[in-house]
Amino acid sequence: MRFFSLARCRSRRSTMRNSIGSSARCGPMSRRCSVLPCASASPADSAVSCFSYLFIYCDARRRRSHRSGKCGLLRRRHQPGTVRLMTSPKLQFIGGGKMAEALLGGMIATGWAAADEIHVVEPSAERRTVLSDAHPSLSIGDAPVAGVDAVLAVKPQIAPEVFPGLAAASVPRLLSIAAGITTAAMEAALPEGTVVVRSMPNTPALVGKGMAAIAPGVHAGDDDLVWATSILSAVGRVVTVAESDLDAVTGVSGSGPAYVFHLAEALTAAGIAQGLSPEVADRLTRQTLLGAATLLSDSGEDPAQLRINVTSPNGTTQAGLEVMYERGFAEVIDAVVAAATARSAELGG
Repeated sequence: MRFFSLARCRSRRSTMRNSIGSSARCGPMSRRCSVLPCASASPADSAVSCFSYLFIYCDARRRRSHRSGKCGLLRRRHQPGTVRLMTSPKLQFIGGGKMAEALLGGMIATGWAAADEIHVVEPSAERRTVLSDAHPSLSIGDAPVAGVDAVLAVKPQIAPEVFPGLAAASVPRLLSIAAGITTAAMEAALPEGTVVVRSMPNTPALVGKGMAAIAPGVHAGDDDLVWATSILSAVGRVVTVAESDLDAVTGVSGSGPAYVFHLAEALTAAGIAQGLSPEVADRLTRQTLLGAATLLSDSGEDPAQLRINVTSPNGTTQAGLEVMYERGFAEVIDAVVAAATARSAELGG
């Protein structure tokens, strides 16, 4: 059954009551509000600890607090005396995996939003526990909140399963971090006019050092790109590209950290082969990669110039580099990026 039918409150103070007498109240406001219907458990299930959600949202751009007229989210347990009103979130994550955790953590740390202003849709009990332990005031549920911008943070193969829920919730804007799903595919699955921005982040976002590229869908404007950038920049840097370039972005920065990690494996193993202890070889490798990356980032110099700067004629570095040249290191990297780019294109259909 449905406790609430679709209704609109236009009066200065309107109350919608359900069949058992509970109410959701919209305070003084000058813009239209909508009450969206939500499915609820049957009366026979009312004794168990399950939730039904009534999503009430204002279509005003600037929302106020509930006391001054903001429409909120009513969360009602099917037991007497357990009704509480929650303010509408600023953003919701569809999927609560590690990348979503990194993003919302960065957004909270940088002040983009408070934890209680973010909603996460996550079916895994284990992931829910991880997220709620890290951010106790975070809203976590089973369904999208109606009328709230969303970040799609699920595996690509799961995305088709969540699109119907996003469409039913009339999500106004969607930022996707799911690999390989085109903006056209997302736009086709969502209501006409839905703003879609596609992105390709990478795993260093987990430590606030990510690199992401974003590409707009047909309905996305400059303000939507600013919005997407503000989210992703909480955990790193962001660049805007044409969507046709995102497969190559995947090959370079999306998969790039794995190439660096494999280099670290090989460099450590080579050090051990030359007589270093595993502990010393590991420490040397980690700090060398960190130092080189920092120098590359902070100096602003071209990578080739930095290589020249550290290469003395007939010295040790030159001896090592000559082996890389002879064995086609650059050609290997080219083939690696090409393979990753091609696979990204295949996944995108």
